[in-house]
Amino acid sequence: MALALDSAHVQVSGVPHVVSALHAVLADRLTDATPAMVARIMGLSQRTLQRRLGEAGTTFVTELNNARIKEAQRRMLATRDPLTNIAMDVGCASLQHFSALFRRLVGDAPSSWRTAHSKNNSRAG
Repeated sequence: MALALDSAHVQVSGVPHVVSALHAVLADRLTDATPAMVARIMGLSQRTLQRRLGEAGTTFVTELNNARIKEAQRRMLATRDPLTNIAMDVGCASLQHFSALFRRLVGDAPSSWRTAHSKNNSRAG
């Protein structure tokens, strides 16, 4: 039954249920999320969480990093907050760590990305 529900969730949303549930938990816990804490909140053992994420083709660290960058991008477009503040607010230890993570996942430096996308948004508005 649970397998059928997970399959239906993937068909509707395109995302495995465990990944959607993880994103919901991470939304408020980017700075202090650990696999053990998140698994507990989700009502799973840490090993079960890891196994289900593996079955979905991802890992806790991958999803945490993606959530951090997604929130940083949102903040970069919605505010004029300094990148250092955004980096700390999404749980990166330093601006350098944030910049390296951002560049690895997005393919551009945070400041360049912000400038390019801010211009695109102002043209659309």
